[in-house]
Order: sequence, then C-alpha cells, then structure tokens
Amino acid sequence: MATGTPIGAARLRPDKTAAIVAAVFAELAKLGWEAMTMDGVARRAGVGKPALYRRWPSKDEMILDCVVRAATAAALPADTGSLREDLLAFTRQAAQVLRDPLAGRVIAAVLAAMSTRPALAEAMIDRVRQPRRAAAAAALQRAIDRGEIPADSDLDLTTDLLAAPLYMYAVRAAGQVPSDYPERLTDAVLRSVTSRAGPVRDRSA
Repeated sequence: MATGTPIGAARLRPDKTAAIVAAVFAELAKLGWEAMTMDGVARRAGVGKPALYRRWPSKDEMILDCVVRAATAAALPADTGSLREDLLAFTRQAAQVLRDPLAGRVIAAVLAAMSTRPALAEAMIDRVRQPRRAAAAAALQRAIDRGEIPADSDLDLTTDLLAAPLYMYAVRAAGQVPSDYPERLTDAVLRSVTSRAGPVRDRSA
C-alpha cells in the first residue's frame, strides 16, 4: 500500500476537499470499510467519481489518507513546560474526539479493517501510531531533562499506560468518556512514573 502524497492533491479546491473528507467519514461510519464505495462517497460529496480518482488510485488509499489527515491534525503532547499540562492537553483532546459518535464509528470501522488487512495495519502503525508515540516519548524526555521524572523512566511503558485506557474507550461506544477522565488518567500516569521520586514537580506554576 503506497503512503505518498495523494495523486493530484493540488487539483481539488479546498471546499471540495473538505466535502470529500466529510463524505468519506460519513460513509465509513455508516457502512464500514468493506461496504463503502467510491460511488457512494462521490454522491455524498457532490462530486464526480473522476475527481476522486484524480487524487487517490483506490478506495483504500482514499480512506487511509483521510484517516491519517484527521489523526495528524489531532493534538499531540505540546511543550508547555510541565509534563502534567502536556499530557492533560493530549488526554482532553483525545477524550473530546472519543465522545463524538461519528468519530467512534469511524475508529471502530478502521480497527475492524486493520484486523483483516495487514497492509492497512502496517500503514496505520507507520503513519499514525508511531508518530504519536514518538511525540509522547518526546514529552516524557523533556520531563526527564527538567528533572520532573527519573532519568531511567521506562518511556515505552509510560506511553502504553497513557494510550491503553484511551484505546479501551476507542473500541467501546463513543460518548462514554467521563468528564473527569482526562485528569484522572493523567494523574494516574504521573503517579506511576514518579512513584520512585516523590511528587512530580510542576514547573508551570
């Protein structure tokens, strides 16, 4: 499965691009990966099917590109000067996405397709999972450099502890993430990584 820039990316106007992306997600949420078609997306977006093929050579490439666009647009841990604030911003944004019923159905459709399509699973790992894990690891490394967490902290495991509960909600019904869950998750992760070094020092205060 190719992973480069979509064919003819500059040929579609921004308003058409937005309509197509919205149509892809609507069709994916309604029908699932296998059942949705380029024809259905074109009808919903109000464009001709050739407009889709000018950009993407196949349905799989079209869906993958739209999913990657949405994932990379989502917030990653930023450098706020405080690990807690970095992680809290990330968990709050993730919870907001997971509360969206459409997003929940899209995520479920993608996860189902990944289980039967090895090339798709590999592409999602390379283009979505790994960059997001790298961003989380960078936030943790900044915290080490600031002395917030121990220098020998297990960054991979800490990233797992942050991501796994969010994944649990991703495969469950959307809209069920409690309002205080981002704070509870963030603080639980911080307690796990700072348990050998006392309370985390919030340098943003």
